[in-house]
Amino acid sequence: MPVDGGQGAPENIAYGDWPLWLGIPARNVSCVKSLTPGHGSERIGPMVPEPPVDVVAVRAVGGYLLELAYPHGQFRLLDAEPLLWPRAYDAVRADHAAFAAVRVNSGGALVWPAAPGTGIPPGMVHRMSEPA
Repeated sequence: MPVDGGQGAPENIAYGDWPLWLGIPARNVSCVKSLTPGHGSERIGPMVPEPPVDVVAVRAVGGYLLELAYPHGQFRLLDAEPLLWPRAYDAVRADHAAFAAVRVNSGGALVWPAAPGTGIPPGMVHRMSEPA
């Protein structure tokens, strides 16, 4: 069933609307619901940007579970298994020592030496993790 309750997309959907119509949150976007009169042409205002998320340390704590340390002593837990399905992570999934070698790069992404050129972005890490 479409996100909009089965109505289908409005005929003249504004460019900035497509993430909202698909159920995907947009970042730093100011948009109009629809350009078609009678379809809610009121302005819905600027989207709230995601707060900066800085992981300061990470360690493997068993299985595919990672403990993430944030500033001010906050900790979160991340089950990384669903994030490691691409083939680029085969070596990380196959060897626990390779998985435990996880690091935080200068951009805040989680990276593994056994999977060069890959990384899990900090926003995704934060959204998929839970408070410890």
